[in-house]
Amino acid sequence: MSRSISVAELRRCLTQARGMLGPLVLIHSSLKRIGYLEEGPGMLVGELLRVLGPDGTLVAPYFTDIDASVRDRWRQEVRANTGRLAEVLAAHPDAQISDHPTHAVVAVGRAASAITAGHAEHGAFGLASPLDRFAERDGRILLCGVGHVANSMIHIGETHAGRPKGQLVDVDAARQPASSVQVTPDASASCSAAFGSIEHPLRVRGEIRDWRIGEALCQVVAARSVIETTTNLIRGNPTELLCSFPGCTRCGFTRHALAGFDRPRSGDGA
Repeated sequence: MSRSISVAELRRCLTQARGMLGPLVLIHSSLKRIGYLEEGPGMLVGELLRVLGPDGTLVAPYFTDIDASVRDRWRQEVRANTGRLAEVLAAHPDAQISDHPTHAVVAVGRAASAITAGHAEHGAFGLASPLDRFAERDGRILLCGVGHVANSMIHIGETHAGRPKGQLVDVDAARQPASSVQVTPDASASCSAAFGSIEHPLRVRGEIRDWRIGEALCQVVAARSVIETTTNLIRGNPTELLCSFPGCTRCGFTRHALAGFDRPRSGDGA
């Protein structure tokens, strides 16, 4: 059974990590691995926002499995498959949520509007999408109780590397509610099952800071470093970070698309 974590303990832990976090943080988390928060998951959101301060911004992925439409009041209707913390952050009175139908981003803080605006027109993980803008602002990624398999910034690195990707099947517009907003369906160039292998080159370069919240092992890493490392890995081996599962349509499509490509020479652009 997980031990109880008090507000005082959590506050002490987060205050000690203030310097490595910076003012702009993207969190991927597993509340189960942290332990029992005595005041619930809102306690972690509140304390993180306190540590980031009035100029800070807390960001989380709010990925779902809904069709390619944005539904009225979808925050109350659609559960996030990226964890409970994203739902708690989305319920914050100052939360801003991007308009992408399946890969939205939620943010609270000074830069929330600037990060989340115009998501649908840039694609889930496209250039100038919210996560790309987050990296441009020198944001830090906090992996709390999860590894790099949960690190969505790697998909932004795939985009910068020019990795090909398939498209999700378009939905029948006739089945969509009148209030829906149609966007071009898009997908990442891979699943994330093989993303754990990025940790070694990041550690070799000294880019990862280790930490702990409750019972959860945590890592802090700069978003720009994740993008740069991902890009370098793919330039060296175009199939790097692709899984080997026979039934994976995303990684399978990318492997098929790359089958006739020559391996980039050292110094070639993405």
